[in-house]
Amino acid sequence: MSAEVPDETDPRRALGLALGTRADDVAQVAATRVETHQWIGKPASDAYKQRRLAAHWVGTLMVARWLVSGILPDENESAWLASTGQAAAAEQMSIVNVVRGYLIWRDVTSEILVAEAHRLGSPNTVLAEALGIVRGSTDVNMMHSAKRFDANLREISRQLEREGVALRHDALHDALTALPNRTLLYDRLEVAVRGAERDDECVAVLMVDLDGFKAVNDTYGHRFGDLVLHEAAIRLSSALRESDTIARFGGDEFVVVLPGAGEDDARGTWARMLASLAAPLIIGGVELRLGASIGVAMYPLHAKDVEGLLAAADRAMYAEKHAREGQ
Repeated sequence: MSAEVPDETDPRRALGLALGTRADDVAQVAATRVETHQWIGKPASDAYKQRRLAAHWVGTLMVARWLVSGILPDENESAWLASTGQAAAAEQMSIVNVVRGYLIWRDVTSEILVAEAHRLGSPNTVLAEALGIVRGSTDVNMMHSAKRFDANLREISRQLEREGVALRHDALHDALTALPNRTLLYDRLEVAVRGAERDDECVAVLMVDLDGFKAVNDTYGHRFGDLVLHEAAIRLSSALRESDTIARFGGDEFVVVLPGAGEDDARGTWARMLASLAAPLIIGGVELRLGASIGVAMYPLHAKDVEGLLAAADRAMYAEKHAREGQ
């Protein structure tokens, strides 16, 4: 977009040329003046200060260009000037500092325009027109920078939220199987017990121990054993309801929590889990058949708290394992 191009004798052109020669002065004075103000929040990096200095220099030249030729900034030029706001958001600075930088540039540019207009004897109408374009440029750039700042800040917030979700997930889940770890298990079991106490229901806790897993580790190595555990976790999970929880308790032990489940429900889950492990498992050309010993504890029959239920399920699991080994 362009206005009518002024001719060689136009005083507006002379004022624009004078301002262009002083673009360095505008940028340097503005930078010095910014430093005299109290900075809000996180300090600016040297890279940001250099970007702001360049933006003040380029912005001054664009005003000068308009005075000389009538050419207004295009979309790309305006976007580049507004990118100061995006850079500020990336450094988590206060938007106050961005706005102050533009206002200081406006004041310094206006002061130098007034001085040059007086030196050149420019008509008051030309000076007023030049000051108007400086104020307009400041308003537009502040608005664009604020939009860039806001958009970038929202993206940073979304990224931090995603990272926070990932960190919370990692803190509560087993890295190998992606199942809940002990911390999350204890929390969900506590919630299930409280709900059962309130609603006069039962909770079933199943302790699952893979049979012969130590021999697998000793024979094929820990990496192979990790693959077996990962596959076992997938198969056992497939036997559960969406409301159930299966957690890796440690080593080759898993704990299953069945909220609101009675003894018949527990026996049904037991059977489904054993069936899920029955199909041959083939890893790296090695075929294995997995089995498991499973112990069951019921709230409130065997215990009424988290630790008591886990201990009861553990005892039941070892009793079953020893009984089977003695056969």
